[in-house]
Amino acid sequence: MKLEELARLAGVSKATANIIISGKADRYKISAATRDRVMALVNKYQYIPDARVVPAITSKQLALIIPFLTHHGFALLAHELEKLGRKLGYQWLLYCSQDDPEVEKSILRDLSGQKVEAIATISALWEDTLYRKIELQGIRTIFLDRRLPGSTLPSIVNNDHQAAYELTRLLLCQNSDPQPIIYFGGISTMDCSERRLSGFYQAMEEAGFTKGDTPVFHKDYSVTSGFLLADEYYQTHGQLPENLFTASFTLMDGVLNYIRKYPERRPEKPNWATFGYSDALDLMPFAIHSSCQEYVEHAKKFFSLLINNQQEHVLIDRILVDRSEQP
Repeated sequence: MKLEELARLAGVSKATANIIISGKADRYKISAATRDRVMALVNKYQYIPDARVVPAITSKQLALIIPFLTHHGFALLAHELEKLGRKLGYQWLLYCSQDDPEVEKSILRDLSGQKVEAIATISALWEDTLYRKIELQGIRTIFLDRRLPGSTLPSIVNNDHQAAYELTRLLLCQNSDPQPIIYFGGISTMDCSERRLSGFYQAMEEAGFTKGDTPVFHKDYSVTSGFLLADEYYQTHGQLPENLFTASFTLMDGVLNYIRKYPERRPEKPNWATFGYSDALDLMPFAIHSSCQEYVEHAKKFFSLLINNQQEHVLIDRILVDRSEQP
């Protein structure tokens, strides 16, 4: 598609379309409605600006900080961000923090000297002081997946409360006896952890359970922690939970590793659910319900905030995967 055709479909001049795609809409006071209309067509038709027409954006760089590239969800998000960014003329610098605040601080010190327009970050920090300092250098920050407590910087996060609520209700519907559901979570002080646990508690309380009735165990969001949580529960109770909710797929992967190592310890009728998604869940001999992230939508929202210079907190619904019919 050529710029002239995109401008015609959007009902604007070629010059206006060029300004919006170049990220200069604010400078020329172009309305949000017009920007959204043009960018919707850019996304729909995967329009790639001609470097001869829009030279200003061909050299723009963005930085992405994710905890682990080996994490399935983070890798998918990075893939969608890179793909859409490339179509818009952006290049990405990729960093992995290992979910370690000190590593992330070191990355930010390196980035302060880089010519990057913005940072997309799944942060392991507890507050946004360093990111605010970087913003003073003209480098924008947009938080992904996790929002730092009290921060007013823009963010794009999942509606984890609602997703946890729906997943828990699904488990309760499959629970033939009124037994409590065991919860394996990650770092409890993270914003995403709090949202997931609050949705879980809401569903449990509506079903007549109190917080004292619902055992909750926390470590971090790693496969190793999932394995250890399963082992510690077994050593204490002599069995694995029949009704289990894990707050990430990495934790569930750890639990699955545990029953692969000790198959005799698997409950007879597991009634399990997890945040996250993997194709392996469709191949399991028993149903594990899940809630997966809209990675394409996250990428679109990121570039909408970036290009339109918006300071918003965006909430995106997850997709509930009900595997009740799976044998």
